[in-house]
Amino acid sequence: GLQTQINLLKEQAEKISELQREVAKIGTLEEQIASLTEQVNKIASLEAEIKRLEGQAKELAETKAEAERVAKLEAELLKMKQEKEEAQAAIRKIQEELLKLQGAVNAKAEAKDEGLKAGDTITTGNVKYRVISAAKKTAEAYGVKSKNLQKVAVAPAVKIKGVTLKVTAVADSAFKGMTKLKKATVGRNVVSIGKRAFYGDKNLKNIVLKGRNLKKVGASALKNISAKAVIKAPKGMKGIYTKAFQGKGQKKTVTVK
Repeated sequence: GLQTQINLLKEQAEKISELQREVAKIGTLEEQIASLTEQVNKIASLEAEIKRLEGQAKELAETKAEAERVAKLEAELLKMKQEKEEAQAAIRKIQEELLKLQGAVNAKAEAKDEGLKAGDTITTGNVKYRVISAAKKTAEAYGVKSKNLQKVAVAPAVKIKGVTLKVTAVADSAFKGMTKLKKATVGRNVVSIGKRAFYGDKNLKNIVLKGRNLKKVGASALKNISAKAVIKAPKGMKGIYTKAFQGKGQKKTVTVK
């Protein structure tokens, strides 16, 4: 019986040893589990850091792309400025060439016009005319053959030395002191009437304007003309010519129609 008990105790001792070994194994597993858990946490932390770094990398890439786009635009703008400067330089060169050509044309025209020069005169239709500019082919009415005329008409154009010139002006005092003058017709190309042009023409009652480009009327141009005078303007020009003739020495009763 004692031997049996000894055998049982040995079996129990072996079981206890086996259990101790199992417990030891469990401790090792727990350590491994703790280590694995720590590794998993580290991996999660690394993944978060990787995502953060990826975000920063994306922002940097976008910033770099924007910088490259800005640099490209600046380069294009610089190129456009250079092209603009080159175009402007080319335009200036063309303008200079045009001026030279115009000068040559004017010189040729002067030579062709058989000696026509500023100040050359002619009398036609009882009105005296003189050249203002031979190059521009313009002339002005500056006087009359006789102060006793009752009518005077400024031609739209005259021919001097074989050259046709537009009559663009009535000179200062051109028809001054024509006390018998009753009617004056101003040609369609006249753009200016000089100072005292009709000064003292006390019987002048009718002034007919043929042109639509009259820009300037000199001081006292109508002083002492008839108080009943009427200025006839082209259709649609009444308002403009009323202003043009305002305060040129005439009586307030003088009207523009």
